[in-house]
Amino acid sequence: NSCSRTGDVVTTNKAARNYEKATWKIGVDYNVSPTTMLFGTVSTGYKAGGFNDGCEAGTGTGCTLPASTLYYQPETLTAFEIGAKARFFDNKLRLNASLFHYNYNNLQLTQVGPFCAGGSQCTQTANAASAKVDGLELEGTFAATPNDKIDFQTSFLNARYGDFLLNAAAAPSVNWSGRKLD
Repeated sequence: NSCSRTGDVVTTNKAARNYEKATWKIGVDYNVSPTTMLFGTVSTGYKAGGFNDGCEAGTGTGCTLPASTLYYQPETLTAFEIGAKARFFDNKLRLNASLFHYNYNNLQLTQVGPFCAGGSQCTQTANAASAKVDGLELEGTFAATPNDKIDFQTSFLNARYGDFLLNAAAAPSVNWSGRKLD
């Protein structure tokens, strides 16, 4: 091939999967006063699974990947959030606060490593068994004058893997369980 360069890796790609899932969201809010509202939501999220470069062992010439390396599973999320929105001082100060918790199952992670034929570098997507994210956000706006406005925000995030043992065919296994998310 006239477009090939020394060191290029040619990979046979032969894989197919179908995924689908319905997601939902439910929420409630309560007006404590004309200027203060409390709210809460529970929702789900979904990202379809897929496959990495290559083909499954036994399906054709040069196909050497086990199904566990070739395919990755759908990612799902259950999210919980509670919060408040309020206005003070004749609407000159607006404050919003929320507290949230995310539960991921089969979190999809893409990394570069020695995953291709002969241990060469390429990208691979794999699933972490679970991940958890807890957070708090506070943001607001203060209208100091009709022409001057101050916006502010602060947040706290604690994102970590629940269970994640990375098994790479050409590298030793690494246990990321309990470690911070990238």
